[in-house]
Amino acid sequence: MDRPKRRATIIEKHERIQFVCDMLARGNQKSVIKSAFRTKYGAIGAKQLEWYLTQAKKELRESIGVPPEDLRGASFAVYCSVLQDPNATPREKILAQERIDRLLGLELQVSKVKVEQQTSLTLQEVMNHMDSLEGKAIGLLDDVPISQDPA
Repeated sequence: MDRPKRRATIIEKHERIQFVCDMLARGNQKSVIKSAFRTKYGAIGAKQLEWYLTQAKKELRESIGVPPEDLRGASFAVYCSVLQDPNATPREKILAQERIDRLLGLELQVSKVKVEQQTSLTLQEVMNHMDSLEGKAIGLLDDVPISQDPA
């Protein structure tokens, strides 16, 4: 007969959150973290594991001490620099544009059928479109005040 499952103590929860924090800080993917977590701590439900991931991300954000808006602004600047880099590959530029779209809430749910119908675009047409979107995004940011740290 199976023993009833025991709840983790506060100390055990803290240890597990720290384990996930360490793995996130090292840049591990979610699937790798989940696998390592289950290897170290045994079987755990998907919802509980997501809870640990959420808590670890929250703890990491708090430990940085920077408001989320400032972090988003810094990310946006990095992605724009990738778009402007003449040495960046088309793949890097596309990924940077996708991240910018996500930050600005512009991502669309495109069906596979529509994507297949749009394959007639050349790489140059795609790059021209990305350049125009980048210009529009930078224009939007010109009116956004940048907060300065009073320190």
